[in-house]
Amino acid sequence: MISIMKKEILEHLTTYRFALVTGLMGILMAVSLLVCLGDYRIRLENYGVMQPRDPGSPDVVLPPNPLSVLVQGLDPRLGKVYELTSRGITVHSSERTINRLFSLFAVPDQMFIIKVVLALTALLMSFDALCGEKEQGTLKLLLASGGHRSDIYAGKFLGRYVLTVSPFVISYLACVFALGMLPDIQAGGYFLGRCAVVLLVALAYAAVFTALGLLISSVAHASETSLALSMSAWVLLVFVIPEAGPGIAQAARSVPAADRVEMETRQQTIRAIVERIEREKVNGYGTDGMRMVDEIREANSHLMESYRPKLNDQITLADVLMRWSPAGAVTFLLADATNTGIAEELRLKDAVVLHLNRNFNRFAGIDRTPFEGFHYERAGLGEIMSRTGTVNVIVLTAFFLGFLGFGMGLFSRYDPR
Repeated sequence: MISIMKKEILEHLTTYRFALVTGLMGILMAVSLLVCLGDYRIRLENYGVMQPRDPGSPDVVLPPNPLSVLVQGLDPRLGKVYELTSRGITVHSSERTINRLFSLFAVPDQMFIIKVVLALTALLMSFDALCGEKEQGTLKLLLASGGHRSDIYAGKFLGRYVLTVSPFVISYLACVFALGMLPDIQAGGYFLGRCAVVLLVALAYAAVFTALGLLISSVAHASETSLALSMSAWVLLVFVIPEAGPGIAQAARSVPAADRVEMETRQQTIRAIVERIEREKVNGYGTDGMRMVDEIREANSHLMESYRPKLNDQITLADVLMRWSPAGAVTFLLADATNTGIAEELRLKDAVVLHLNRNFNRFAGIDRTPFEGFHYERAGLGEIMSRTGTVNVIVLTAFFLGFLGFGMGLFSRYDPR
C-alpha cells in the first residue's frame, strides 16, 4: 500500500495537471486574501463610525469578526445596528460604504475555495486513478504481481489524496500566516484555533471527494466516461442539492404571512400606546397606557412563541435537505466554526431581545436608572458541536465511509482487461 502511494505521488508531481492545480490554488488564495481583507477593513471602518460612543447607549452593534476574512458567511448581517427603544427594535444597516463586487459575484472566501474548488480538485486528481491504469494496461500487471486489491485501492486513495490537499494546505497556511502578521486581525488563540478547525474540515471534505473520484473510476472503464461522471457528480453535490434545499423548505414550511402582518400590526399598536404614555407623563395623570403596554407585550410574546417555532421548522428542514450533500454539511460546519452562520445570527437576535426586555422600563422612561450594558460572546466550539457540529461531522464521515467502502467493493470485482 505504501509503495503504491509513493508511486502515485511521484508519477504525478511533475505532471501538468498537478502544476496547474498548484498554481491556480495559490492564485485563488492570494485573490481571496486581498479581496476579503479589503472588505473586512471596510466593515471595520463602518463599525468605527457606527459604534455607540456612550457606554450606556441603548444601541447594539457588533464589531466585524476577523474570521470573516476566511469565511464571510452572514457576518455583514451580524454587524447591523440594533436601535432599541420603547417602541421595539429597529434594525439599520451599518454599511456606510460597501463592496459592490459582492452584489454581483460570489464572495471568494475560503468557504468558496473549499466547497467548490477543493472538491473539483479532488475529482480531477482521482477520476482516472483506476480506469486510467486499465487503459494503459498497467492495472493488469499490478494485479498479476500479487498485489491485493484492497491494498492497491487504499494506496491509490492515499496517493491521490496527498496530491489533492498538498497545494491547498501550503497555500492556506501561507494565507493564515500573512493574516497573523496584520495588526487589525489580532491573531490570538481564538483566531488561530478556529483557523485550525477550518483546515481540519477542509481535509475531511477533500477526503470525501477523493473517495468519490475513486468510486467513479472503479465504475467507469474509460477516462472520458469517468471525467463526465465526476463533473456531473460535482455539479449535483456542490450546486444543485445545496441550492435546492432552502427553496424546498420555504415551499414546504412557509411562515404564514398572516403572522407577519399581525406582528407588524401589534408593533404599530405599541407605538401608539407609547405615545399615549408620553402624553400621560406630560399631563401628570392616567395609567391606562401602562396597563395596555403590559397587555400588548404579553400578547406579542405569545405571538413570538408561535412564530419562532415555525421559523425554526423551516430552517431545520432546509438543514436536513442540504445535508444530503457533503457540500451542505461543510457549509454549516465552516460557518458555525467561524461564528458567521445562521445559528450565530439567531443567537445574537435572541440576546438583543433579552436585552430589550431587561431594559424596557428604562426605554419607556419609567425607570431612571442607567441602562444595563449589552455583553455578547460568540458561541464556543463546545456549544457549536452540541448544537449542529456533531451532526455535520457524522454526515461527512458517513459520506466518506460510504464512498470508500462502496468503491472498494466495486473494485474487488473490477475487470482489469
